Amino acid sequence: MKALTLYQPYATLLALNLKGPETRSWATNYRGPVAIHAAKNFPAWARELCRQEPFLSVLRKAGIIGCDLPLGCIVGQAKLQTIFRITPGGMVEAADNRTCGYFVVRQLPGEPERSFGDYRPGRFAWDFIDPQHFEPAIPARGAQGLWDWQAPWEVAS
Repeated sequence: MKALTLYQPYATLLALNLKGPETRSWATNYRGPVAIHAAKNFPAWARELCRQEPFLSVLRKAGIIGCDLPLGCIVGQAKLQTIFRITPGGMVEAADNRTCGYFVVRQLPGEPERSFGDYRPGRFAWDFIDPQHFEPAIPARGAQGLWDWQAPWEVAS
């Protein structure tokens, strides 16, 4: 299974379906299930986000107080459905066989979603569907980029 490492609180927000697209500086041709890995490192700037709006309110609604978030583990999974290129006018999905040469365009999100990503032009918005939160989280070593993770249920089968 493919996996993607994110800093907290982004990993938990994605797994709990509390944020929309995950913004990245790069795209991939891969589409399908992705394990959501929370990085082992929790930088001071990321901890500070947990104490600021809109992160504070959204995490509290999920029953998470402060910065008590799992680190160095798989916190969930979701299906990577589409990747949009972010432009000054919105988010554009490039034409391919599925869209028969047309472009799919979405508006840039408003708040609070805008605070949960970096929506500068030239970046990419990875659109995930069907997120599932794992409780308890599964310890795992992360990596940069989209990497391969051996899920326990894959080992058992």
